[in-house]
Amino acid sequence: MEKVAKKKKRRGWSRGTRLAAAGALFLVCLVLALYWNREPEDKPVKEDHSGVLTQMGQDEIADVTIVPRGEEAWTVERDGDGALSLAGESGWTVDETLGERMLDALANLEYEDILTENAQDWKDHPEEFGLAEPLVTAIVRTRDGELMTVRIGNAVETEEGSLYYMSVDNGDTLYAVSAGTVQDLRAERELLRPVEQPEILQALLDRITIRDSRGEIEREWRLRGNITDPEAGTDWLITAPFTYPADEESMTTLRTAAAGLRLGAWVGEATEENLEKCGLKEPEWTLELHMAAGSTGTVSEDGVYDVTEREERAETLAVGAERSELVRYVRFGDAVYTMSMIRLSTLLEAEAGETAARYVAPVPWGSLTGITVETAEGETEYARLSEEGEETRWLKNGQEISAEAMEAAYDRLSVVTVSGELPAGTAPGKTDIKYTFRTASGGTRQVVLSDFDGMHDCVTLDGYTRFYLIKGGMTELP
Repeated sequence: MEKVAKKKKRRGWSRGTRLAAAGALFLVCLVLALYWNREPEDKPVKEDHSGVLTQMGQDEIADVTIVPRGEEAWTVERDGDGALSLAGESGWTVDETLGERMLDALANLEYEDILTENAQDWKDHPEEFGLAEPLVTAIVRTRDGELMTVRIGNAVETEEGSLYYMSVDNGDTLYAVSAGTVQDLRAERELLRPVEQPEILQALLDRITIRDSRGEIEREWRLRGNITDPEAGTDWLITAPFTYPADEESMTTLRTAAAGLRLGAWVGEATEENLEKCGLKEPEWTLELHMAAGSTGTVSEDGVYDVTEREERAETLAVGAERSELVRYVRFGDAVYTMSMIRLSTLLEAEAGETAARYVAPVPWGSLTGITVETAEGETEYARLSEEGEETRWLKNGQEISAEAMEAAYDRLSVVTVSGELPAGTAPGKTDIKYTFRTASGGTRQVVLSDFDGMHDCVTLDGYTRFYLIKGGMTELP
């Protein structure tokens, strides 16, 4: 790896010096061009100047004090059981992953290069290397009482990425250290506390409720059937601020976002002071995620499918003030945490109207067992016959029809979407045609088309009217 050039003060060059430098640079470039154009096997291998400054077991470290630039110092120490805990705190131990990474970085302190061993090259002006006020200082005390102080300064960009200046125990040597080591030592204090995540199971979700700052329901979506129904993904209903069947794709997006919610850092107990400070005394929103009783399965490391029975339950998250543009404070249980807005915004910013079903055929083909079509001319009955070991057959008014033709026709019908939204308060007119779809779970879904303005029909889906469709917009069945 190439050495990181240390910073130097600019000095003025004479004209003759500049010309000599330009000539030398030209010669260097010419030599390099000839050198690198040789056969690949003749290219030299870059020398490795990296090394290890310390080698000891993590358990030899008694405590570590971290001093981030511009922030308060904090210390982690071994408790009676050998686990790491934050000095001055009790009742919890440091997150195992973060703690192990920090201890390993110090127990096996590595450098990428030695920049200089001459103190005069940098100690007279440490501010140029970010070492007058280090980016982070780590003070290590071993069980034997020995101390080691690691100071890390500013970053320098190289072809291989970012490297950082480092000094150890105020010695004369200036090292270059990797960004990974710096990241391990710059762990944020608030992330040290392990966070127990809410368990939100997408497969069991049957209600999503968003309340406003007054505690009133602002938006809500409910599953009408059972979570085990084949058509459960399509049988959701918007219940606030209006009532209408919900779109399958929109509900998949909301349910996925809900299952992906993750708490960030632990901020503190849900005391009056913390609730006030974090905007949670009167939260802007309250998110309620209800899950039905059911079973979930996971595959163990041994390849065994384990089934867990779950009771009916709900998780509640109160959403408070912004900590930053992409982070909010939330209350979960008896504590306050941070949470990223990446997934949370998918739920909080979802407009109920945008999630309303636009497709007119409400049952997926795989769950469809029959259709009844009623017009002024009469009634047409389509029924699916499925016998074990045989292909699916379809009947029309008791007579067998082509199953392929039926599937193709329903494929065309299933992509028909409404033409627009009706004015508020529009009442359906005279019925033109009524479709009753039967599902594998024994339920029914109904679509009624009634005259709106001579060119369009009102669409009433499961008894709810919100959209219109151009006349003749429903494609024909066989």
